[in-house]
Amino acid sequence: MERSESTALLAKAMIKVQAEMPEVKKGSINPFFKSKYPMLPAVMQALLPLLTKNGLCILQPPSNIDGQSAITTILMHESGEYISSTRPLLMPKEDPQGQGSAITYARRYDAMAIVGMAAVDDDDGNKATTGMDDLNKKKKELMTKLVSKKIIDFAEQRTYIEMVLGKNTIDTADEAQLVMDELESK
Repeated sequence: MERSESTALLAKAMIKVQAEMPEVKKGSINPFFKSKYPMLPAVMQALLPLLTKNGLCILQPPSNIDGQSAITTILMHESGEYISSTRPLLMPKEDPQGQGSAITYARRYDAMAIVGMAAVDDDDGNKATTGMDDLNKKKKELMTKLVSKKIIDFAEQRTYIEMVLGKNTIDTADEAQLVMDELESK
């Protein structure tokens, strides 16, 4: 974290902001983790009027750290006093969409952190972890259903082949054609 030489006026203004700071509502749901989170516009809508009322502003320009994309969050007082924090953007995919998503995510949480804002229903990440367990359980259930369907389909095919040929394998092109003709006639 960086800061101006003095932060006395900034600190005085932040005491007033924090005395009035509302909780921001978690109005969105992460489809992957099934966890709730506040959207960036909701955070800014709750935060900016209080900051400007007390002579403060927040800036969040993209930057870089040793060639890696980053974001710097600056809380500045009208006197010129400031505190700032820069962090790298972690992107699963290095493309404009991945960068945009990482910037939005970082802006949301860094803005809340630099002013000490809390979100309603903050569960310290527990729901996200539980969401992963639920997701893995759902994946297993889906895979079980798919495998079961394949087994049933396979068994039904073998039964049908056995009904047409009197055995459960197709060994020649003529036998394959006989089964195909029988299927097409149905």
